[in-house]
Amino acid sequence: VRTVSVSYKHVRSLRGMLSVPWMALKLGLGRYDYALLSHDETKFSHLLAMAVLARRRIGFDVVNRGLARLLSEVLPTRTDRTPVDLNFDLARRVTGRSDLPLVRVPLGYDPHDAETVERRLQALGVDPSLPFVVLHPSASLPLKEWSLGKFLELARRITEEFDLPVVITSEKEKPALDWPRRIWGVSIPQLAALLERAALFIGNNSGPMNIAGAMGTPTLIAEGPWAGGQWGVPWPDAPHRGIYAKTLACIPCGSYERVQVRCTNRDYPHGCMKELSVDTMFGHAKEMLEARDAAGGGRKRGGSI
Repeated sequence: VRTVSVSYKHVRSLRGMLSVPWMALKLGLGRYDYALLSHDETKFSHLLAMAVLARRRIGFDVVNRGLARLLSEVLPTRTDRTPVDLNFDLARRVTGRSDLPLVRVPLGYDPHDAETVERRLQALGVDPSLPFVVLHPSASLPLKEWSLGKFLELARRITEEFDLPVVITSEKEKPALDWPRRIWGVSIPQLAALLERAALFIGNNSGPMNIAGAMGTPTLIAEGPWAGGQWGVPWPDAPHRGIYAKTLACIPCGSYERVQVRCTNRDYPHGCMKELSVDTMFGHAKEMLEARDAAGGGRKRGGSI
């Protein structure tokens, strides 16, 4: 599947704003029939969908309601459903199947993507055919991030106590990230190929979390502000644990009606993440890895090519 990556954070600068016409041109040349906007898409996504002249622009009536007039079809929101099930309404509308079941659909990648990932793992001294763990310490917003120091401590403990290689991923190279096994700058299909091969994904509530779940990889997530169970990976064949500080009254702070972009707890900023200890996350990682071993721990090899 051909992809064009666009980051709304990039266009916040003056230089980024000047690049918007070029982005719109690149997308417009694709002559897309559909622009499918999930329930929490930013204003930029609505404007870009209009700019590329997508024939059908389908989105929801919840976030950015003022821009709903730019959509050709507006879908209703029901707060008693998970975001994944809600967003599946986009597929139901495109296919014309209102009864389309909620099923896990792996991201596709081609043999070149798989070869690239395996080559990069081997360069790090990781055998792609043997178990390894992937950590992704980043997220789209600071309030969704567990501390990098805790992630590194967790990586050290997993490496020492399980003798498993831990690979840390990031969107860009981060020289200050002191870890010997790092992968950055991969495409979305390559990230899917990497995560499909992992024994366990540990990270924040983020896009890579959803990719790992889609590939059937067990996910362990520092949930923080999105606690409550409805924001996690919903697939029964992809084990998921969302860990959060249950004692804080401000949890959860996320909602359908509004995209939360900063912590509003002035007395204890980012307390939901500060309360999560390395011991707690390691205990859950240990249970999930042991459960995988007890189940046979078979390797998943290229099931979505």
